[in-house]
Amino acid sequence: MKNIILKKLTSVKAIIPVLLLVLCSSFTDFVQKDDRLLGTWQSEEKDRVIEFVKNGDHYDAIIRDAQDKSLIGKKQITGITQKSEGNFTGQLYVFQKNKEFPCKIQVKSDNKLVVTVKVAFVSKSMDWTKIKK
Repeated sequence: MKNIILKKLTSVKAIIPVLLLVLCSSFTDFVQKDDRLLGTWQSEEKDRVIEFVKNGDHYDAIIRDAQDKSLIGKKQITGITQKSEGNFTGQLYVFQKNKEFPCKIQVKSDNKLVVTVKVAFVSKSMDWTKIKK
């Protein structure tokens, strides 16, 4: 009887690492599949259009239309990575200051997102609406 119990415990111990591996890889796949960010988005002020594109293991946001036409084709946000479902982080480039700042991107719905930049004690949020093609 004791040997049967020991064999069962040993087999359960062998299964636990496999289960953990399967659960972790499933969670990673779930997080990586949130591509609602992809597509073309217009600022609330309607003065800029950016397109989020996949770039290897991260995303970038490229300016597709702007009042200042010299910005078209430039990357506004780079190195965007997903932290959880609908939540991303990246580096937002501010052309007027020639600097990059960390930003958070939150996909509120399939057609709304918010980009938030925080520098010291000041933060600014920008609302964007997805453009339907």
